[in-house]
Amino acid sequence: MEKVCDGKIDRIKDASDEKQAICKKMEPCSDGLRRNSSICQQKCISLPYKAGVYKCVCKEGYTLMEDGFHCQVQDLCKKWGTCPQLCRLKDMMEASAGFHCSCEEGYEKKVTYDHDDGTMSCIVKGPQPLILVARESVILQSDLYGKSEEQTIGKESSEKIAEIDADMTTSPWSIFVVSHSNQSNHSISKMTIQSTKPEKGKVKRATQSGPEVLLHNLGNPHGIAVNWVGKHIYWTDSHTRKIEMANLEGKQRRSVISSALDQPYSIVVHPEKGKLFWTDRGFPPKIESSNLDGSGRKVVVNEEIIWPNGLAIDYPNGRLYWADTKKRTIETVDLQGNDRHVVIQFNTSTGTLAPYMVDVFEDYLFVSFYHNSTVMKIKKFRTNPQSLEDGHMLFKTLLSIGDILILQPSKQKLIDNQCDVTDLHCPSAMCINMPQENTKKYKCVCPDGARYIDEKCDFSTCLPGHCYNGGTCNISNTGPKCICPPGYNGTRCNNYICNNYCQNGGQCMIHDGKQICRCPEMFTGATCSEPKNSSLCKGLCENGGTCVIMNGRRTCKCQKGFTGTRCEQCTSLMCYNGGTCRHSDSNSLQRTCVNEDCYIQSAVYCVCQSGYDPASQCSTASCKNYSCSVNQVCKLDKEGLPQCVCKEGYSGDKCDPPVVESHCEKGCKNGVNDSPKCSCNKYFTGLKCETCLCLNNGICKSDQNKFYCSCPGNYSGKVCNASACGDYCFNDGQCTKCNKDSSTGRYKCLSCSCTNGFGGERCETHASAHSQAQSSDMKQMITIVVPVVIGVVIILVILLIVILYRRRRDQFKHQRMHNSNMEINNPIYRQPVDGEIEGQGSEIEPLDMEGGDHNTNFANPMYARLYTTDSTQDCASDGFDMNCAYH
Repeated sequence: MEKVCDGKIDRIKDASDEKQAICKKMEPCSDGLRRNSSICQQKCISLPYKAGVYKCVCKEGYTLMEDGFHCQVQDLCKKWGTCPQLCRLKDMMEASAGFHCSCEEGYEKKVTYDHDDGTMSCIVKGPQPLILVARESVILQSDLYGKSEEQTIGKESSEKIAEIDADMTTSPWSIFVVSHSNQSNHSISKMTIQSTKPEKGKVKRATQSGPEVLLHNLGNPHGIAVNWVGKHIYWTDSHTRKIEMANLEGKQRRSVISSALDQPYSIVVHPEKGKLFWTDRGFPPKIESSNLDGSGRKVVVNEEIIWPNGLAIDYPNGRLYWADTKKRTIETVDLQGNDRHVVIQFNTSTGTLAPYMVDVFEDYLFVSFYHNSTVMKIKKFRTNPQSLEDGHMLFKTLLSIGDILILQPSKQKLIDNQCDVTDLHCPSAMCINMPQENTKKYKCVCPDGARYIDEKCDFSTCLPGHCYNGGTCNISNTGPKCICPPGYNGTRCNNYICNNYCQNGGQCMIHDGKQICRCPEMFTGATCSEPKNSSLCKGLCENGGTCVIMNGRRTCKCQKGFTGTRCEQCTSLMCYNGGTCRHSDSNSLQRTCVNEDCYIQSAVYCVCQSGYDPASQCSTASCKNYSCSVNQVCKLDKEGLPQCVCKEGYSGDKCDPPVVESHCEKGCKNGVNDSPKCSCNKYFTGLKCETCLCLNNGICKSDQNKFYCSCPGNYSGKVCNASACGDYCFNDGQCTKCNKDSSTGRYKCLSCSCTNGFGGERCETHASAHSQAQSSDMKQMITIVVPVVIGVVIILVILLIVILYRRRRDQFKHQRMHNSNMEINNPIYRQPVDGEIEGQGSEIEPLDMEGGDHNTNFANPMYARLYTTDSTQDCASDGFDMNCAYH
């Protein structure tokens, strides 16, 4: 307060500390005036820089109002960083009372201590939060803590995902996707995913439904937002310069904002406040808000803003966060546009990170970067915007990342929806929930082409301004129909046919209702897409990519499966250090040789710059692909990079050959004297040109001083180096049996001699691949044999148990004992009665004994013998004495 009206501007932005409305009212502040409450509400002080001038100041915890007299309690709850979510002043009239922080429903309070200072956080309860990341044409799904494997939603296609949003109030969750197509058939689609988190170790494709296209043939849609309470979707379109809405099935389409928009981009919805917020990165750049029906439009931010892209709401804390890509900042304001702060300023000198899309959850911001493959997690309350010490990288992929979205049901708070009773409120119209209104908390509206009359939507009349750009409205059986002037088409004449038609700065004109382009000097063609100098695009695009010059810049449109500025990378393989990815025909064997080191290539492979190994995706330096002159060899230096050094015996900058003694005085056999050595013709070598260079038993011959090689029948070439059987053997294999077919006169290879670990009939298979095949066969055999063996063992064990069980049971059966020399009658068992056959059946009934327990009554002396351990009686072998047997 001491700096207000002190004659020095302290607030450079708006000079509010020296406003004349306050300072001009100041008068001398005497002792009597200091005690007079009619001069200042709280305190009055004299200003030292000008005699007889005073100002009013407020006590700590209060702020001076615009009238320069009254003081109001400073609302600390409106200050960024006071509380992580909800904040309430303890006493609205007494600033010293302080404030109270709490958490929104679905979150729990957690306090962490650092140097004895406690920091409060609000941690979500319930299922673990998930993150969705739009990467080109697919969506990656993972949890925020890295406890589950990354999963893929959708399939690779030519479409590119612009933005995503979700409705998490039903199960399964609904994901809404804005997609851009190469054929300009931009669309909005819906898919569903399971609301449970992915489990670690499961398959990498998330459980999902196929995408359902809700809206197609859109102009140039970008942002999308889901009103999970009112069940509507909102989207921006920079081509039509509109914000539109529809229900969750894509029906009842309606324009919400259709004027004073240039390039609307991201959009978010706040159902509890009944508000929309969106960014406009055109001219002038700004952030705006409106009610859910488009009324109550207001500018939230329009100063010190350049190119706002991503936008997010911290619902419990009541803050907006946005990414300004060209300023390289993430900033925040409250929902009214006040209390603005720079959360983080990325390094503008290096320009490596430019924030693009943003989302907020708990205490963190989640940020993707423009034309970058990184997602970063950053604290939302920061004291040093220039520091990235608390930044944590969540994702790093090969392809650029677009939108990001955090999924957790507690993010979407459920409130009363007056439109749930639509039959009573808007039986024949669209119902929009308006919770911010004081009385009627809903509004009935109609889709485009109709107006709300007598509590229903009337399509029978043409509303003023129904047809754009001078179109004429007529009533048809299906409702209003627009007849468009030349140069316009569309259901409401909203599409100018020259928009984005001429390329490379060409001027579009309408002639007889058709587009005609007037091209700049360097271009030609119907749409100025063809450069007059074809060398501008020559060799630029790899892998069949198409070179297009847009606004004087060369760009490549890649075929499916390729990406990169020059289409030099495959979507499934990254080649480093300037390497280029290639696709080969998987149905054919393609051989590649690098410095006589040949191998069969896979369907996707890297072609490296000189000095890098294709087997390592060009990430490792190697001499295999490094060329040196004839007198040099390649070796790796101390830093592991390839370099050319002179062969042994050679020296100098050019690796000059060694000086040898002259043999010319002794005469050159097949060359001329060229002191100090012989200069041989191309068929001989050696100090005196005495060695013939003909290969494969070829013979050097001369005819009228012309030398040549006389080759065997199955070889040809200047030095007999070409087999008559050609390149029948792959990977440096040599044909060992190249025979001539007497009937056709052609040579045919019957056998190949393979090298370098290759095998097969034509040396087409590497030993590692063969061993892998054997290993695969062995694994397959094991998976069949092991269960069979286990089954057999189990059956044998069961049979053994059954046999042992039966033997133990049969051991105690009462059988009549027979012997050729004796017969023992057991008095316990009865004798057969008349008419009964002795021994009939397998057992004999025991006689009942009087008294005792039938189950334990054993009076059989034979059993007594069996269970007696004292068996010392020695009995004769030729007789049987009862007293001896049962002693």
